[in-house]
Amino acid sequence: MAYERGGCAVRLQVTCKLFYFVQNFAYSCSVLILTLISLERYIAIRHPMLNRRFGATRAVHGVVIGSAWLLSAVYSLPWLVAYDIVSTGPDAVFCFNTLPLNTRIYAMINFYCSVAGSVLSISSRRLTRYDVVSSM
Repeated sequence: MAYERGGCAVRLQVTCKLFYFVQNFAYSCSVLILTLISLERYIAIRHPMLNRRFGATRAVHGVVIGSAWLLSAVYSLPWLVAYDIVSTGPDAVFCFNTLPLNTRIYAMINFYCSVAGSVLSISSRRLTRYDVVSSM
């Protein structure tokens, strides 16, 4: 195979796996960080004294952002396992999902978790609205 000379096959495999890992990592990390920013703004408005005590420290921000990055990396790990290079001929190498059933199960779990998260956010919004009305 022409691609195996000088360790090219290893570089192709690493590139294939990293492409999908980084792609999933980037969008999951950005969504998680935007969610944390929204949560921080909610706490700043709803509980200003609590935000003043904890929200102003750099250590808290560092731990929260570091946790978001770590959680996104763990969340993206299945893509490192699922994708691999597949040779279809002497000069044809493709990056392909070699575990389609596992990624379908992973996608189903993601879907159900996002639906559960949406239901929780809607219900918590209704509960907060009830707290505001009942406190007046």
